[in-house]
Amino acid sequence: MASTRIRVCAVGRQQDMLRLCRYLLRNDEEPLSPEATLEQLIARILHLAHEEGLEGSQFLYEMVADRLYGDAREETCRMNIREESCGLYTALFAYESESLFQPSDWLAVHQACGMPLFVLRASEEFYQEKGMLILSGGRAHDNWERMAEAWLYLNLRYGADFEGRDPRKVRKALVHQAEDEDFEMTVGEMLDACVENLTELQEFYQAAEENRQEIETCRQEKDFQGLFYFFGKAAETRLWDIDHAEEHIAQVESLKEMWGE
Repeated sequence: MASTRIRVCAVGRQQDMLRLCRYLLRNDEEPLSPEATLEQLIARILHLAHEEGLEGSQFLYEMVADRLYGDAREETCRMNIREESCGLYTALFAYESESLFQPSDWLAVHQACGMPLFVLRASEEFYQEKGMLILSGGRAHDNWERMAEAWLYLNLRYGADFEGRDPRKVRKALVHQAEDEDFEMTVGEMLDACVENLTELQEFYQAAEENRQEIETCRQEKDFQGLFYFFGKAAETRLWDIDHAEEHIAQVESLKEMWGE
Protein backbone atom coordinates (compact mmCIF):
# COMPACT_ATOMS: atom_id res chain seq x y z
CA MET A 1 0.00 0.00 0.00
CA ALA A 2 1.17 3.54 -0.71
CA SER A 3 2.25 5.74 2.17
CA THR A 4 -0.14 8.17 3.81
CA ARG A 5 1.17 11.54 4.99
CA ILE A 6 -0.61 12.71 8.11
CA ARG A 7 -0.64 15.91 10.17
CA VAL A 8 -2.72 16.17 13.36
CA CYS A 9 -3.19 19.42 15.27
CA ALA A 10 -4.70 19.86 18.74
CA VAL A 11 -5.77 23.36 19.81
CA GLY A 12 -6.43 24.69 23.30
CA ARG A 13 -4.92 26.53 26.23
CA GLN A 14 -1.68 25.88 28.09
CA GLN A 15 -3.40 23.67 30.66
CA ASP A 16 -4.82 21.59 27.81
CA MET A 17 -1.29 21.02 26.53
CA LEU A 18 -0.16 19.96 30.00
CA ARG A 19 -3.01 17.43 30.03
CA LEU A 20 -2.05 16.25 26.54
CA CYS A 21 1.59 15.68 27.50
CA ARG A 22 0.64 13.83 30.67
CA TYR A 23 -1.65 11.63 28.60
CA LEU A 24 1.17 10.81 26.18
CA LEU A 25 3.37 9.93 29.17
CA ARG A 26 0.69 7.87 30.96
CA ASN A 27 2.66 4.62 30.59
CA ASP A 28 6.03 6.14 31.50
CA GLU A 29 7.72 4.14 34.26
CA GLU A 30 9.36 7.27 35.64
CA PRO A 31 7.00 9.16 38.00
CA LEU A 32 5.97 12.61 36.84
CA SER A 33 6.09 15.49 39.26
CA PRO A 34 2.72 17.24 39.69
CA GLU A 35 4.63 20.50 39.32
CA ALA A 36 6.32 19.52 36.03
CA THR A 37 6.23 22.37 33.50
CA LEU A 38 5.10 22.05 29.91
CA GLU A 39 8.72 22.33 28.78
CA GLN A 40 9.76 19.50 31.12
CA LEU A 41 6.97 17.24 29.91
CA ILE A 42 7.84 17.90 26.27
CA ALA A 43 11.50 17.14 27.02
CA ARG A 44 10.48 13.81 28.58
CA ILE A 45 8.44 12.86 25.51
CA LEU A 46 11.39 13.70 23.26
CA HIS A 47 13.75 11.71 25.49
CA LEU A 48 11.58 8.59 25.31
CA ALA A 49 11.17 8.97 21.56
CA HIS A 50 14.95 9.15 21.08
CA GLU A 51 15.53 6.32 23.54
CA GLU A 52 12.95 3.87 22.21
CA GLY A 53 12.41 5.07 18.66
CA LEU A 54 14.83 6.20 16.00
CA GLU A 55 17.14 9.16 16.36
CA GLY A 56 14.95 11.58 14.42
CA SER A 57 11.63 10.72 16.07
CA GLN A 58 9.99 13.24 18.42
CA PHE A 59 7.14 11.11 19.74
CA LEU A 60 6.23 7.43 19.73
CA TYR A 61 3.05 6.39 17.96
CA GLU A 62 2.36 3.94 20.78
CA MET A 63 1.83 7.00 23.01
CA VAL A 64 -1.32 7.89 21.05
CA ALA A 65 -3.55 5.04 22.28
CA ASP A 66 -3.26 1.81 24.25
CA ARG A 67 -5.01 -0.11 21.48
CA LEU A 68 -3.76 0.93 18.06
CA TYR A 69 -5.25 0.26 14.64
CA GLY A 70 -2.88 2.46 12.65
CA ASP A 71 0.88 2.72 12.46
CA ALA A 72 3.65 5.22 11.88
CA ARG A 73 7.20 5.11 10.61
CA GLU A 74 9.00 6.09 13.79
CA GLU A 75 11.69 8.06 11.96
CA THR A 76 9.02 10.35 10.47
CA CYS A 77 7.27 11.18 13.77
CA ARG A 78 7.49 14.89 14.55
CA MET A 79 5.86 16.85 17.38
CA ASN A 80 5.83 20.58 18.09
CA ILE A 81 3.87 22.38 20.80
CA ARG A 82 3.85 26.16 20.87
CA GLU A 83 1.87 29.25 21.79
CA GLU A 84 0.44 31.00 18.75
CA SER A 85 0.47 34.77 18.25
CA CYS A 86 -3.32 34.76 18.74
CA GLY A 87 -2.88 33.39 22.28
CA LEU A 88 -4.00 29.80 21.61
CA TYR A 89 -1.68 26.82 22.03
CA THR A 90 -1.26 24.23 19.29
CA ALA A 91 0.27 20.76 19.29
CA LEU A 92 1.24 19.52 15.83
CA PHE A 93 1.97 15.85 15.16
CA ALA A 94 3.26 14.81 11.74
CA TYR A 95 4.13 11.32 10.52
CA GLU A 96 3.96 8.88 7.63
CA SER A 97 2.02 5.64 7.80
CA GLU A 98 1.96 2.42 5.81
CA SER A 99 -1.81 2.32 6.31
CA LEU A 100 -4.69 4.76 5.97
CA PHE A 101 -5.36 7.23 8.78
CA GLN A 102 -7.13 5.58 11.72
CA PRO A 103 -9.42 8.11 13.48
CA SER A 104 -10.05 5.75 16.42
CA ASP A 105 -6.41 6.04 17.50
CA TRP A 106 -6.58 9.83 17.78
CA LEU A 107 -10.11 9.86 19.18
CA ALA A 108 -8.47 8.40 22.30
CA VAL A 109 -6.35 11.57 22.53
CA HIS A 110 -9.35 13.81 21.88
CA GLN A 111 -11.48 12.14 24.54
CA ALA A 112 -8.72 12.01 27.15
CA CYS A 113 -7.63 15.63 26.71
CA GLY A 114 -10.90 17.35 25.82
CA MET A 115 -9.47 19.20 22.83
CA PRO A 116 -10.67 19.17 19.22
CA LEU A 117 -8.19 17.64 16.79
CA PHE A 118 -7.85 18.73 13.18
CA VAL A 119 -6.34 16.28 10.70
CA LEU A 120 -4.85 16.76 7.25
CA ARG A 121 -3.91 13.57 5.43
CA ALA A 122 -3.16 12.38 1.92
CA SER A 123 -2.14 9.11 0.36
CA GLU A 124 0.52 9.03 -2.33
CA GLU A 125 -2.18 7.92 -4.75
CA PHE A 126 -4.70 10.61 -5.69
CA TYR A 127 -7.64 8.21 -5.78
CA GLN A 128 -7.14 7.19 -2.14
CA GLU A 129 -8.02 9.20 0.98
CA LYS A 130 -7.15 12.86 1.17
CA GLY A 131 -8.36 16.02 2.83
CA MET A 132 -9.32 17.08 6.31
CA LEU A 133 -11.00 15.45 9.30
CA ILE A 134 -12.18 17.08 12.51
CA LEU A 135 -12.33 15.08 15.73
CA SER A 136 -14.80 16.74 18.09
CA GLY A 137 -17.71 15.73 20.27
CA GLY A 138 -16.25 12.22 20.51
CA ARG A 139 -16.60 11.60 16.77
CA ALA A 140 -14.70 12.04 13.51
CA HIS A 141 -16.27 14.47 11.02
CA ASP A 142 -15.26 14.67 7.36
CA ASN A 143 -14.47 18.07 5.90
CA TRP A 144 -14.89 17.81 2.14
CA GLU A 145 -13.16 21.11 1.38
CA ARG A 146 -9.59 21.38 0.09
CA MET A 147 -9.28 17.66 -0.71
CA ALA A 148 -7.27 18.07 -3.90
CA GLU A 149 -5.24 20.92 -2.42
CA ALA A 150 -4.37 18.80 0.62
CA TRP A 151 -3.18 15.96 -1.60
CA LEU A 152 -1.00 18.25 -3.71
CA TYR A 153 0.33 20.14 -0.69
CA LEU A 154 1.37 17.12 1.38
CA ASN A 155 2.91 15.26 -1.52
CA LEU A 156 4.65 18.30 -2.98
CA ARG A 157 6.12 19.47 0.34
CA TYR A 158 6.77 16.19 2.11
CA GLY A 159 6.47 13.38 -0.40
CA ALA A 160 8.60 14.08 -3.42
CA ASP A 161 12.26 13.14 -3.11
CA PHE A 162 13.95 15.64 -5.40
CA GLU A 163 17.50 14.38 -4.79
CA GLY A 164 18.96 13.15 -8.05
CA ARG A 165 15.73 13.89 -9.91
CA ASP A 166 14.54 16.80 -11.98
CA PRO A 167 12.16 18.73 -9.66
CA ARG A 168 10.18 19.96 -12.67
CA LYS A 169 9.49 16.39 -13.76
CA VAL A 170 8.54 15.30 -10.24
CA ARG A 171 6.13 18.19 -9.80
CA LYS A 172 4.63 17.74 -13.23
CA ALA A 173 4.14 14.02 -12.53
CA LEU A 174 2.10 14.92 -9.45
CA VAL A 175 -0.15 17.20 -11.46
CA HIS A 176 -0.53 14.64 -14.26
CA GLN A 177 -1.65 12.06 -11.68
CA ALA A 178 -4.35 14.45 -10.48
CA GLU A 179 -5.42 15.17 -14.07
CA ASP A 180 -5.87 11.46 -14.79
CA GLU A 181 -8.44 11.07 -12.00
CA ASP A 182 -12.14 11.78 -12.34
CA PHE A 183 -12.37 14.75 -9.97
CA GLU A 184 -14.67 17.76 -9.95
CA MET A 185 -11.78 20.25 -10.17
CA THR A 186 -9.53 20.82 -13.14
CA VAL A 187 -5.79 20.95 -12.53
CA GLY A 188 -5.81 24.71 -13.07
CA GLU A 189 -8.59 25.15 -10.52
CA MET A 190 -6.73 22.95 -8.05
CA LEU A 191 -3.54 25.02 -8.36
CA ASP A 192 -5.46 28.30 -8.04
CA ALA A 193 -7.29 26.97 -4.97
CA CYS A 194 -3.96 26.02 -3.37
CA VAL A 195 -2.67 29.58 -3.66
CA GLU A 196 -6.02 31.02 -2.53
CA ASN A 197 -6.09 28.82 0.58
CA LEU A 198 -2.53 29.66 1.63
CA THR A 199 -3.09 33.37 1.02
CA GLU A 200 -6.24 33.37 3.18
CA LEU A 201 -4.41 31.58 5.99
CA GLN A 202 -1.55 34.08 5.77
CA GLU A 203 -4.02 36.94 6.18
CA PHE A 204 -5.53 35.27 9.25
CA TYR A 205 -2.11 34.58 10.76
CA GLN A 206 -0.97 38.16 10.24
CA ALA A 207 -4.04 39.55 12.05
CA ALA A 208 -2.75 38.15 15.35
CA GLU A 209 -3.77 40.98 17.69
CA GLU A 210 -7.24 41.28 16.19
CA ASN A 211 -7.69 37.50 16.47
CA ARG A 212 -6.51 37.54 20.09
CA GLN A 213 -9.11 40.15 21.00
CA GLU A 214 -11.92 38.33 19.20
CA ILE A 215 -10.99 35.04 20.88
CA GLU A 216 -11.16 36.72 24.29
CA THR A 217 -14.55 38.21 23.39
CA CYS A 218 -15.83 34.76 22.38
CA ARG A 219 -14.68 33.36 25.74
CA GLN A 220 -16.31 36.13 27.74
CA GLU A 221 -19.59 35.84 25.83
CA LYS A 222 -19.45 32.02 25.84
CA ASP A 223 -19.66 32.08 22.05
CA PHE A 224 -18.49 28.50 21.55
CA GLN A 225 -19.24 28.47 17.83
CA GLY A 226 -17.08 31.55 17.32
CA LEU A 227 -14.35 30.08 19.50
CA PHE A 228 -14.37 26.84 17.50
CA TYR A 229 -13.93 28.90 14.31
CA PHE A 230 -10.73 30.40 15.70
CA PHE A 231 -9.55 27.00 16.93
CA GLY A 232 -10.00 25.66 13.40
CA LYS A 233 -8.17 28.55 11.77
CA ALA A 234 -5.27 28.30 14.22
CA ALA A 235 -5.04 24.57 13.47
CA GLU A 236 -5.08 25.16 9.72
CA THR A 237 -2.14 27.57 9.95
CA ARG A 238 -0.15 24.72 11.52
CA LEU A 239 -1.47 21.96 9.27
CA TRP A 240 -0.62 23.98 6.16
CA ASP A 241 2.76 25.07 7.62
CA ILE A 242 2.06 28.78 7.39
CA ASP A 243 5.63 29.60 8.42
CA HIS A 244 6.73 28.37 4.99
CA ALA A 245 3.68 29.44 2.97
CA GLU A 246 5.68 31.66 0.61
CA GLU A 247 7.86 28.71 -0.36
CA HIS A 248 4.86 26.53 -1.11
CA ILE A 249 3.10 29.29 -3.04
CA ALA A 250 6.23 29.67 -5.17
CA GLN A 251 6.19 25.92 -5.88
CA VAL A 252 2.55 26.05 -6.92
CA GLU A 253 3.12 29.13 -9.10
CA SER A 254 5.98 27.25 -10.77
CA LEU A 255 3.60 24.37 -11.46
CA LYS A 256 1.07 26.77 -12.97
CA GLU A 257 3.75 28.12 -15.31
CA MET A 258 4.77 24.60 -16.34
CA TRP A 259 1.15 23.64 -16.85
CA GLY A 260 0.76 26.51 -19.27
CA GLU A 261 3.72 25.38 -21.37
